[in-house]
Amino acid sequence: MTAAAAANIANANANAIANANPNRPILIAGGRVIDPASGFDGVADVLIAGGAIVAVGARVGNGTPADGVAVIRAEGMVVCPGFIETDMTGVLDQQ
Repeated sequence: MTAAAAANIANANANAIANANPNRPILIAGGRVIDPASGFDGVADVLIAGGAIVAVGARVGNGTPADGVAVIRAEGMVVCPGFIETDMTGVLDQQ
């Protein structure tokens, strides 16, 4: 499976979870988390609750998330908490 296909599947899963119950906490588990604001770059979990990122770190899910928490497995994928749209097309500074 290509990285693009895996990302599409993860995105579809996240959308399905959010649409089914927007108040349900979501744990994105085991992805490579890149957070330029804190300088963090490593494998970690991201916990989202109430529409906001509430925790980022190694083993936030402790291997067994609480009942009612939707889990998206992100092993082998990059997770960028807080980024809205990471895809850029074109040249920023043309001369």
